[in-house]
Amino acid sequence: MSIQKFMVGFALVVFTAGVMAEHFYSDSVEVEIVNERGRALPAFAAIERQKGITYKSYLEARPGQRYAIRLTNHSAERIGLVIAVDGRNIISGKRSKLKSKERKYVLDPFQQATYRGWRSSRNHVNEFYFTSEENSYSGAFGDYSAMGVIAVAVFRDAERSRYEEHEYDKGYQKGRPNGSSAHKNRAPAADSDGRLEKRSGEAASQPGTGYGDERYSRARQVRFREERHAAAKFLIKYEWAETLCRMGVKDCYKPRNRLWRDSYRWGNSGFAPPPPRVRYPHQRYRY
Repeated sequence: MSIQKFMVGFALVVFTAGVMAEHFYSDSVEVEIVNERGRALPAFAAIERQKGITYKSYLEARPGQRYAIRLTNHSAERIGLVIAVDGRNIISGKRSKLKSKERKYVLDPFQQATYRGWRSSRNHVNEFYFTSEENSYSGAFGDYSAMGVIAVAVFRDAERSRYEEHEYDKGYQKGRPNGSSAHKNRAPAADSDGRLEKRSGEAASQPGTGYGDERYSRARQVRFREERHAAAKFLIKYEWAETLCRMGVKDCYKPRNRLWRDSYRWGNSGFAPPPPRVRYPHQRYRY
């Protein structure tokens, strides 16, 4: 299949296939954050909307875990997708404002695609994985302005027409090599204004997304003229499990021990208990 270049609009189509899982959903677009096996990561809806088109959710991140962003187009028209991780466009690596003229992927009507990493060439990406903000791709540029956020802006085709059913190429992932880490330290250029000083006192444990191992992922250039404004936006904030517990987003309640109620008694007495090691200084255990 030949690669064509056009003066009007620029977008990439990725040859991928996937399965359905838990998701963040608007009327026409479905967003899933999945692990290596295609299973949805633990997610928690945030009951909040902005201007009727922004959907917010929380996601539980685990250190070192690889992940991918899977999107499904349920509409009968093509859509353009500007995708940013930690505030950086996943195709260009530049600081993203989720605007229409940024580099984007395109989904055909009723198509599904999985985006597994930062695009380093037409045929390769470097995998997404959860890490510390200091070790993240955005952190390498000194950009902490949108750390921990996976963002998707959906743009409709300005030249849209009704879908006419035809065959789409499938199966390009079969036999795909896993790749190596030979290009782990190579990345797209960054905006000159994309560097921000890290604020003093920020929590060092905040998660970010790293620039992982290289793997094969074929894409081609297509023509796409997008509308000026996004039809929908998805903002997914990922945090460590402990943070979600403290925020009350994740239910981390543990029932008291039914056979050892001492800690429960002290905790509800209203008084300061002695330190655990001196609570019973004269007690000896015999077996």
